[in-house]
Amino acid sequence: MTKSLLRIVMLMTLLMGLGGSAYAHGSDGDGGGDLPRGKRLRAISYINPDLGLPTANPSVDDDSSCESPDRDDRQRLSTATKDRNVHNDACLVRYGKRVSRLVAWISTGVGYIRACPDPDDLRATGGQNGPETARTEDTDGDGFADECYQSAYEEANEEFHIRLNNFDDPGSQYVEFCLDRDGDGCDDVNKRVRDSISIKWLDN
Repeated sequence: MTKSLLRIVMLMTLLMGLGGSAYAHGSDGDGGGDLPRGKRLRAISYINPDLGLPTANPSVDDDSSCESPDRDDRQRLSTATKDRNVHNDACLVRYGKRVSRLVAWISTGVGYIRACPDPDDLRATGGQNGPETARTEDTDGDGFADECYQSAYEEANEEFHIRLNNFDDPGSQYVEFCLDRDGDGCDDVNKRVRDSISIKWLDN
């Protein structure tokens, strides 16, 4: 192989490596700091670290977000004097932008959904209750919510939001988030518009 041909081969290899790196770190929103830019709707769920709040979660990445989601948590059970509820946020994304749609959250395993807020109920801060809605379901009859349905995202940050908790049962909690056009959960939803997080609840 001549020196000139060798230089061409080396240059092509370098360019291919750079191109692959740019794709791997900037195209899917999973740790690259960018939202997916594709034309197809995509769901992204993550655990919010609640930095600076009483519920701050040190086992979650400080930069956990829709752009760089941390989906796994280890948390000790809440007690009468220590509330360790977990903040789960999510986005629906298309063309690199957050979009608002009907969604569902489904919790399985231990734990329960503590909060499923109405996305535009501003009465707690002196505002009005808008047209959007939220509701919960207790499908196993234990007195705690395990499903949450919301009609839109919260306008303040263009994200969907719930809180999770567990006082009694060490083990794993799995929470699936999905686009839910017909309001009946995630079972019939394409995997592209569903995502999930998990919490390992530890005994005190």
